[in-house]
Amino acid sequence: MGRVFLSRLLVVLIVVVITGCTSVGGAPDVSGLIPQGSNQRGGRPGDGRSGVRVAPPPPTVEILGPNELFRIYQLVIENYVERVDHSVLIEGAVRGFRAGAIEEGLFPLDTALLETASFRFSRDPELDWVQFAARYEAIIEKLAPRVGIDGVGQAAARGMLDALNDPHTTYLDRRAVEAQRSRSYVGIGVTLSTADQRGAPIVREVIPGGPAEQAGLRPGDTIVWVDGRTTESMTLSEAVRDIRGIDGSQVTLGIRSAGDPQARDVRITRASVRLAPVEAEAREGVEYIRIRGFQEGVADATRAALQESIAGGLRGWVIDLRGNGGGNMEEVINVASLFLGEQTLGIQVDRSQQRAPIRGFGRSLG
Repeated sequence: MGRVFLSRLLVVLIVVVITGCTSVGGAPDVSGLIPQGSNQRGGRPGDGRSGVRVAPPPPTVEILGPNELFRIYQLVIENYVERVDHSVLIEGAVRGFRAGAIEEGLFPLDTALLETASFRFSRDPELDWVQFAARYEAIIEKLAPRVGIDGVGQAAARGMLDALNDPHTTYLDRRAVEAQRSRSYVGIGVTLSTADQRGAPIVREVIPGGPAEQAGLRPGDTIVWVDGRTTESMTLSEAVRDIRGIDGSQVTLGIRSAGDPQARDVRITRASVRLAPVEAEAREGVEYIRIRGFQEGVADATRAALQESIAGGLRGWVIDLRGNGGGNMEEVINVASLFLGEQTLGIQVDRSQQRAPIRGFGRSLG
């Protein structure tokens, strides 16, 4: 059998997943994410102490509050592959929050309290978080009767991670997590990419039989607006969020095709799109296997495809990882082990430049 070498094995730096939180009977617990008092350190989430107290919002409002934002903040500061200037994260959260508030119909003046020009950043990440959290909480209290607070909180989380300018680090809300786990989503059936962190997304693949194919979209098309909103300053995650929606609803995209400088409106009805994580096809004695991502179960599906090809007497494999956005590192290791067995698959380097081998396991099938 042919040998396959998997390059760029380590494709995931960090993914922060928050599955949602609900305020029941009053304000969320902000005790740990706002370190105890503005002049104390070391408070832990949920320890029951807080240096900031405000009146609770309505009990039915779902909130991504200071507690949840602080968990994200800490995760990045403590675990990101490179050391991060914490002020960059706070400034990103502010930008995201203000953008989310404007989307909800507020004026910039409504969120002026969060203007970072008035912050006095220090070298202490927790002390500086107190500044942000106190103002964030005050604005939440002020805006709760007027806007979808959960939406602006999610925007703050996205802004914080977008500030890293890393396409492999993103915030996933509950709906996105559930879509990944189910391997299906409601959208138009395309795979998108961008040349930079922000900019108009380009269609890389059109899913056969999906709404986009029926509407005439093709690989190479550029999406220049979504429902009249330009995509030039959007991150890829923002564009995807706006394109997806409720099953049966419609979205109008501005599409610019190769060789045509003029964009045109294309109205598409969203529908449920299901992607097979692994696709296998025999071509002239060689098994072609496409792996779209490394979600749970991908290694088992790949093993089944390989075993079937071996039983059929095929003489080699082609593994197509184009457009693969990464995923579960255990699945990456499991798939690579099918080809390389107990060999060293890669080297993990942490932020202290400590190196550790990543080894496969079992016997290879090749």
